[in-house]
Amino acid sequence: MEEPVYRIEELKRIKSIARKLLVKRKDEGYKHPSTPRAVIAELLYPKLLLHLESVLVLMESETRIDFAALASVSRMIMEHHNVYYYLCGRGVTNHMFEFRYLLYDFHGSHETSRILRRLGFGDREDNHFGYFSGIKEWLENRLIEDPYFLSLNQKEKRRVITGKSAFFFSGDDKKHEAIPANIESGIYKLFSNSTHSYSLGVDMVLDGSELRHINTMSLLFLVIETCIVFASSMIKGYCTMRWKIAQNLSENDKNFIKTMTTSHSIGEWVEFRKSFRAQQLRKTTNC
Repeated sequence: MEEPVYRIEELKRIKSIARKLLVKRKDEGYKHPSTPRAVIAELLYPKLLLHLESVLVLMESETRIDFAALASVSRMIMEHHNVYYYLCGRGVTNHMFEFRYLLYDFHGSHETSRILRRLGFGDREDNHFGYFSGIKEWLENRLIEDPYFLSLNQKEKRRVITGKSAFFFSGDDKKHEAIPANIESGIYKLFSNSTHSYSLGVDMVLDGSELRHINTMSLLFLVIETCIVFASSMIKGYCTMRWKIAQNLSENDKNFIKTMTTSHSIGEWVEFRKSFRAQQLRKTTNC
């Protein structure tokens, strides 16, 4: 099999297309979002562009590539894509959206209060801490009156109201998958190990043996492909949600983004790695 191609130019083009969709309310001819979901989509979108720009800056380093930083930012793109579809996906009903965004906001206020307290701003007299504490209480009251929340069983209600998680999935919820779930899980674990100072992340940098399926060049390939697929998937969804802004794109741009949402290259890389390792081991045996 042919060695996989590192599609950096395609990733650069995706970043350029993503920039065309970045609009500001003060811009001339700005098209206001018409639904609460579209408002949230517009709030989430700029973070994707920032992450894409960070990945490309890290790749173009003139000294050494920081693979752990690349893995970390790529993982952020995966997470941000999943948050986008969790809140704004086409399969999310209006009732589900209202509940999910309430919980998302409630978790934010819960975490803000905890952080402020741990940093030493926990006095009730501190009006900033008091403000977020008040917001948390207000959101909690709205949450416990939400129709979807009321439909949950007692165990689920207790879990939601702790505010420890920004997300809630029931057994019937279908997750939008940019790539097959098992592949996504494997890549996410790889990126997480590289992000943290775990043995795998350290060993991979120290031992870049090409016989290892997981080495720095493999990580670089998976970073590029993951960013391509997840960023394109989110851009495609955003174009559907904010179709007026999507008019900023040419048909050629839209078709390009559509073709970039497929994950065939990752599967081809897996098959290449299997074939390559087998060939190298046969050569070693025959020597």
